[in-house]
Amino acid sequence: MKKLALIVFLGGVSLSNGCSSLVAMSGKDVSAMASMDQVHKEFGKPKVTGTADGKDYEEFTTHNKMADPQRAGVLVAGNLMTCCLTEFYFFPYEMALLGKTVVEGDTLRVCYDGQGNVTDFFLDGEQIALRTNVNRLIDGTQK
Repeated sequence: MKKLALIVFLGGVSLSNGCSSLVAMSGKDVSAMASMDQVHKEFGKPKVTGTADGKDYEEFTTHNKMADPQRAGVLVAGNLMTCCLTEFYFFPYEMALLGKTVVEGDTLRVCYDGQGNVTDFFLDGEQIALRTNVNRLIDGTQK
């Protein structure tokens, strides 16, 4: 009986591994946006515009969940190193962040170079790692 309970427990733990990382990966993937026009089409008119560190930026308030692949990778690594024990903390934490985003909204800052190409995305002050095309230009070429 104890072996069966252990097998069921280990099976449940292995199946629950990664839920927090799936929540972190879900949402709108901003990596596909390469130009100011694409950002405006997606998020509308910016709330704030300005220049910081020699780059133009615009800030938007959004209630959409943004995908964060870097956070998801860190969560998977943490789960693997602790035999899924961190999942008991990080899954409710990621769900609380999702609830905050839906209710209060987040501030999305988009930075541009001189030609209007997107260079960086920041969500509530933290940089969002882009999945692909990190150094892309509007015409699809690389910097």
